[in-house]
Amino acid sequence: MGKGVHVRKFLDIFLFCSIFVLSIFLVGCDPGNNTPIDLGNVNNNNDNQTQEDWLFLDSINFNPTFSTYVESGKGFLLYDELDLDAIQMISDVDKYTVSIEISGEGVETETIVIGGGGKFEKFRFTKTGEYIFKVSGKTENENILEDVSFSIQVITGNRPDRVEFSAINSKSEEVIDIKGGDSYTFSAQIFSGEEEYIPSNPKDVYWGKNSYLAPQEYEITIGNIIYEEERAYDFRCFVTNNVGTKINIIDQKYVVKDNLVKTEDFPYGIYFSYGEGMVNGTKDISINAKDHPLGRYFLQDISAEYRFDNGDVQEIEISDSKAKEKAGLYISYDNKNYDIYSLSDYDYRYDSQENRISNYFQNGVKYQFDPTKSTAKMYLARWREKKEGMFSFVETEKIEGTEIDLNLISETPSSIDILRVSGKHKNDDQVFSPKYKTFTKEPKTGNVSVYLTCDMDGDDDIEDEFMGKYLSSSDIQYFKLDVNTTGGNLLDYTVNYSFDGTLSPIVFSSTEKGNGELDQFFVGIREGTATITVKSRFSSLETSITVTVVNKIFEEAKMMTIHRYEDCYGIFSDLNFEDIIKIKEYRLTDYNKDSYNLRDLREDEKLEYRKGGTIISPEAVSYNDNGQVGQEISVYIQGTQKRLNLRNIYIVPEFDFTVNGQEYSLKNVEGSSMIFEGINLFQSSSKQWFFGYVPYIQLDYSENPISFVITGFRELENSTSGEPRYSIITDSSSVRVYYKFYHTIKGNTDIYEVPILIIQKV
Repeated sequence: MGKGVHVRKFLDIFLFCSIFVLSIFLVGCDPGNNTPIDLGNVNNNNDNQTQEDWLFLDSINFNPTFSTYVESGKGFLLYDELDLDAIQMISDVDKYTVSIEISGEGVETETIVIGGGGKFEKFRFTKTGEYIFKVSGKTENENILEDVSFSIQVITGNRPDRVEFSAINSKSEEVIDIKGGDSYTFSAQIFSGEEEYIPSNPKDVYWGKNSYLAPQEYEITIGNIIYEEERAYDFRCFVTNNVGTKINIIDQKYVVKDNLVKTEDFPYGIYFSYGEGMVNGTKDISINAKDHPLGRYFLQDISAEYRFDNGDVQEIEISDSKAKEKAGLYISYDNKNYDIYSLSDYDYRYDSQENRISNYFQNGVKYQFDPTKSTAKMYLARWREKKEGMFSFVETEKIEGTEIDLNLISETPSSIDILRVSGKHKNDDQVFSPKYKTFTKEPKTGNVSVYLTCDMDGDDDIEDEFMGKYLSSSDIQYFKLDVNTTGGNLLDYTVNYSFDGTLSPIVFSSTEKGNGELDQFFVGIREGTATITVKSRFSSLETSITVTVVNKIFEEAKMMTIHRYEDCYGIFSDLNFEDIIKIKEYRLTDYNKDSYNLRDLREDEKLEYRKGGTIISPEAVSYNDNGQVGQEISVYIQGTQKRLNLRNIYIVPEFDFTVNGQEYSLKNVEGSSMIFEGINLFQSSSKQWFFGYVPYIQLDYSENPISFVITGFRELENSTSGEPRYSIITDSSSVRVYYKFYHTIKGNTDIYEVPILIIQKV
């Protein structure tokens, strides 16, 4: 037997017939899907393969040059490829159930199954020696076939099977260890078995990445190395195998060691410093970086660098991002749990969800540690990239010897005060001003007043007067607090407010300026009182101020008016106008003459009546003073020059009467009723309007008609024609007495019939 394929021969005709008959019997009996069927074991040379075998090896693509090196048999040379699809099987075999297990000395066992397109992939021989193939499968009826094993011999032939490399450093020394920070000359010697390999095509062997014949030596300069690493030799040696594939057989690598300067104090080659003030591994440091002489953060005083044996220095970036090839600090406040040190953890402008806290005021603090802690421990670590297969990750490596203890210095302020309130409001120097004015006020006994926000653009919305605006905006209305903290370094604080009732007179607003900075301010949105409290963020200190939002009244611009009297004639029983005169006042929020507040007289606003410049009693005027056009009366607010001139005032005539037997005189009737009546003008579509208050009597309702009798005419007059100037209109529920008033100008007289008494059942 040769060294190639060994397949056992079965030439016994009787055995062949027996197997054939047995096979037919077994198929006819259908013993089940898991019953093994022996269709022939293939363990000998395949030269005289019999039909009962289920595996046929005649078509395997053996390398024909194999016999050049071996006396008999078939096989392959190193780097050849076996076309597994050339192995043929009988038609009953389900190829998709077939698996081929390949093993051998020094060969990692692998199993191959049919691939895409219904074919087996090619198998490449990368080592010499005997390869064992075990083939398993089933028939299309899912009957298990007997495993078939065969072996294939692989030899070197005339192909290269190893390369020996050597290196000389920049000092012309042959070295085994390759280190960073030096130049090297590599050389390679190729062997086939024990003999040096000479390629048939010189272009198949070269250094570098270009396909050209390179010199036997290859020079390379290796930069500074921090971590020991493995590199592939930049060398190519190509072999063309039995299927014409050109293969680079070189996969050897060499190790490059780091060239760091490592000492007992700095065993990692990392030279670090925590800045000044270190005493026996302990550092006293303020929690507020503002206390540093240069206002620097602790992190800015830390330095770390690699030092190499060639004199080079490489700075290490201190980061909090856990990024590869950077270093970071780890801190613990309980000596157990360590976290990456990050300044962002001490930026209390943000909550745990990284949302900006709008009512927090940093007040210049630059926290670099937890203000509630007094001690901490810290060490330095570096982050390096590690790879596992196709994946990479960043690994944390603690730098031994970098541990330090921190004594954290913090101090509560001795006081916190609100010194001033400042801001901007509508100009209050004149009514209806379109301009703005800045202000500053000092609280008195903890109280201060601010103006109501005005609708400057007249769109009935005040939110656009401050929302989205900056303190530097020219058209913003706001107020803010000037807070002062005395002593200490815990200077930050929060601001909150409270109020009575359901609607707050103030709101707190903020506008994002970028980089986490805000313009923060208050706005008065309605009249009322609120309490603003300023509280130290990390201590119990707090202070409060009461803010009253007011709407300025321009006293000098206020006016008296009688509702509906403008452009009317007036009719009254006397001049007691306290209940009918209103004050028209203009406020800061008003923007033109038609925008005002109408109110009743205050208790301190007393009326004074004048006629012809003489102060008179309200009861002093009478019907007989009406004259041709009524009377002209001036009404003043006592002690001021505020005046209301009333023209065409008619006083009703006095007369006596009875109502259901009860006696009255007109001016003694306590009740009054407002009238507002338009009298048609003669030969005109226009009307003359009369406004006033006339005597009014209210009766309880009854079915009986109202009995009304004039008992004394007193000032009731007749017209020039002798007819009464009064008239009485009666219905089932009321009595109205009308009177004709004369208005004569330049000989022209208008007559207006107006009610002077109303009696009503309700």
